[in-house]
Amino acid sequence: MRSLVPIVACVCVSGILAGCGGSQSEAKEPDESAESSKASEKSDKSEAKEAKADNEDMGDDDKAGDDKKGDKKGKGDKEEASGMPKVVRTAKDIVTAKDVLFVFSFNQSEPYQAAEKKCGEKAKDDPKKKADCMSKASDQFDLDGITFEEIDGKWMWLTMRRKGNTLVTIHKIPVEFADDKEKSVTIKTLGPDKGSKPMAHVPKELVIDVPAETAISITDPKSGKMVYEAKMGLKGDAKR
Repeated sequence: MRSLVPIVACVCVSGILAGCGGSQSEAKEPDESAESSKASEKSDKSEAKEAKADNEDMGDDDKAGDDKKGDKKGKGDKEEASGMPKVVRTAKDIVTAKDVLFVFSFNQSEPYQAAEKKCGEKAKDDPKKKADCMSKASDQFDLDGITFEEIDGKWMWLTMRRKGNTLVTIHKIPVEFADDKEKSVTIKTLGPDKGSKPMAHVPKELVIDVPAETAISITDPKSGKMVYEAKMGLKGDAKR
């Protein structure tokens, strides 16, 4: 009988070889396209995150810049173009300005308005008659000037009237200032009138309105608002 061993051995070897070949799987190569996509996605996310952070930082910087601009603008309201603090003069600073005499202005005062109405009714369409009437109304008020000076450490309220080429002090009253504001100041009298023509009744206090640096006004109980214009260089020849 022919031996079966070689045949069996051959079959086993072939089976083993076939089984080994079929069970061994080939090594898979890495998917380059997938890895590249993941890396690109990761890079995009990282860049987006950095851009967001940069935008937030820029937003903070812009906000800080706006705050600084706002601060600068607010500061500019209190400062002049030169960068120096704006000087605010009170009413007392204006009425006590050196070498300034406030001269009565009939045309800007309430007595003028009252006279114009009265004279207009009397004169009607006669210009000369109205002019004469207004002149008489003006003559009732002396073109006196008032000023405030510090004499021997005390403030004096001086009323001056021109006589020829000289200013004569007709009222000289010691005063103190109170309630000093930007547009008004109150003076309180401290003693009798020591001028050449003293007042019969010196008011205890008087409010001086200061609408501008070039004019002041005082309200008279009888005549109404009396306006005085600021004049420079008139006090040099005054007799105190």
